[in-house]
Amino acid sequence: MVSKQIRKKTKALSVQDGKNSQESHQREPLTGPRANVQSKLFHVNHVINPLVASAAPLLAVATQLQELRETPDFKTLHHELIHEVRAFENNAYTHGYRAQMILAARYLLCALIDEIILMQVWGKESEWQQKNLLMSFQKEQMDEERCFAILNHALEDPAVYLDLLELGYLCLSLGFQGKYRNMKDGHLELIRFIDDLYYLIRRQRGEFSRQLLIPPPLKKNKRLSFLILPPKWITLIVAMIVLAVILFAYHVRLNHETVSVDQTLQVLQVSDRN
Repeated sequence: MVSKQIRKKTKALSVQDGKNSQESHQREPLTGPRANVQSKLFHVNHVINPLVASAAPLLAVATQLQELRETPDFKTLHHELIHEVRAFENNAYTHGYRAQMILAARYLLCALIDEIILMQVWGKESEWQQKNLLMSFQKEQMDEERCFAILNHALEDPAVYLDLLELGYLCLSLGFQGKYRNMKDGHLELIRFIDDLYYLIRRQRGEFSRQLLIPPPLKKNKRLSFLILPPKWITLIVAMIVLAVILFAYHVRLNHETVSVDQTLQVLQVSDRN
C-alpha cells in the first residue's frame, strides 16, 4: 500500500494543459504532431505502454550516458537531445496522450538526463549547469522535488496516470534520485517509494496477456524472433511477475539498441584535443 508520506500532496506540474498557468507562458510548448519529428535512434511500436515506447530512445541514451567516460561535445549533445525530446513529444502526441501527460513525462525525462549528466565527472562543472534540458524546455533549473510531486499527483488517480507512473518507475530504476540524493536516509526512503510505486502499478495492471512477452517490433530492417508461449500455466506466471515482464521487454529492447546509441555518443565525444 502506498504510504501516507508518498500520497501527501505537493506542488505538481500543471494538469490543465498549461492554458491557465503562468508557468505555461514560460515553458517550451509541445512540438505537436505536425512537426513530424522522429527519433534518429530507433522507434518502438505495438506495446502496452506507448508513452514508455515513445521515451525508449531517451531512456537508452540515459543508460549510455552513465557509462560515458570521455567528455562529450556539449553543444552537439544538447542539440541531439533536444531533437530526441521533441521526437518523444511528437510520438506521444500521435498516440493520443493529452498535453498535461506529455508535459509531465517530458519533465521526468529531462530531469533524469540532466541529473545523470551533472553527476558525471565530466558534467559536474560543465556548461550543462546553465544550459540543460530543463532550462531549454521549462525555462528553469531542476527542482529536486518536482518529479516526485508529479508522481505523487499521478498516484492520486493511478488508473488515469498509469502509463506516466510506469515511466516514472523506469526513471527511478535508471538511478534518478532528485530530493532523496542529499536527504538523511534518503536512499532508504527512495527504495520504499520505488517499492510502493512498483506494487501499485502491479495491482493496476492486473493479469497480463501473453503478448507482453513478445518484444516490441522496431522500424528497422532486422527481424526479431518472437516468443511463442505454451498454454495457460505460462499466463499465470506472467500474472505474478507483471511489471517485471514489461521492464524485461524494454530492457531487452534497449540492449538491442545500445550499438546505435553508442555510435551516436562516440560522435559526441571529444577526441584528445589536437
